[in-house]
Amino acid sequence: MTVIHLLVRLYPGPFRDRWGSDLAAEAGRTGPKSWPSLLFGIADSWLHPVIWPATSNVERRYRATAMALIVAFSGWLLGHVVGELDAVFPTGTARGWPLATADVAMLVGLALLAPMPHWTFATITTIARRATRGLAVPATLGAAVAVLANSVDAATVPAVVRITALLCWWLALIAGGIQSCRIFAELQDEVTVPPSPTRLLLGITVVAVALAVPGSVIVASSVAGGRFDLLGAALGTGILLLVLAFVATLRDLRHLTSPHRPDGSTSG
Repeated sequence: MTVIHLLVRLYPGPFRDRWGSDLAAEAGRTGPKSWPSLLFGIADSWLHPVIWPATSNVERRYRATAMALIVAFSGWLLGHVVGELDAVFPTGTARGWPLATADVAMLVGLALLAPMPHWTFATITTIARRATRGLAVPATLGAAVAVLANSVDAATVPAVVRITALLCWWLALIAGGIQSCRIFAELQDEVTVPPSPTRLLLGITVVAVALAVPGSVIVASSVAGGRFDLLGAALGTGILLLVLAFVATLRDLRHLTSPHRPDGSTSG
C-alpha cells in the first residue's frame, strides 16, 4: 500500500466513500507533492463532522455530538493533569473557584449534548448493557486504585507500587473516557434521540466556555509573578486549542437548518 493510499484511509469514512477514489487518483498524478495537502485535508475534515456527506441532519447531529464529547473529554483530561500538578502552579490555581465553576459548566454542557433515550424497557437495557460491557474494566481498575490509595499510608508503599497505581489510575481514566465516547457515538436513532439543533448549539457553546476559562486561567498562571512554567503554558494552550474545534463546529451548525447542504443534499 502506498503512502497516498495510507493518507486517504485517514479521512473520515463518509469522505472516503464519496471522494476517496478521486482523492487517491488526483494525489497519484501529483505524487509526493500532494502529501501536505492530504494531511491538511485530513485535519480539516475531522474538525468539521457536521458537513460530512450524510443522508439526514439527524446523522449530522449525532456526529457533532460525538465530536463534542471527544473534545470535551480531551480538555477534561488535560485539566485533570493540571489538578495532579497543583504544586507547580501558584497556590489555589488548579483547585480555585474558576476551575471548579468550569467543571460544573462542563457537566451542564454535556447534559445538554447527551442524546435522550427512547424510554422503553428494551432501549434502557440496551444502553445499560453497552455501558456495562464498555466501562466494566476501567471502572473496576479505577475503583481498585482508589481503594488502595485510601486504605494504606503512601509513605509505607514501595515506589514501584505507587508508580504502578498511578499508571493504572491514568489508564482507567483514559480507557473510561474513550469507552464513554464510543458508547455515545454508537447510540443511533433506534435507541436515542439526538439533541435538537438549538440544544446542540447551546451545549457546545457551554462546553467551549467551560474549556476556555480553565485554559485561560492556566496560561495566565504559568506566567504569573514574573515566572514562566513551560508545562503549565503547554497544558493551558492545549486546552485553548481544543476550543477551536468547538468554534469550527458552531460555525458549521448553521448547515443543520440550511435548506441546502455543502455536499448538495437537503435538510431532513
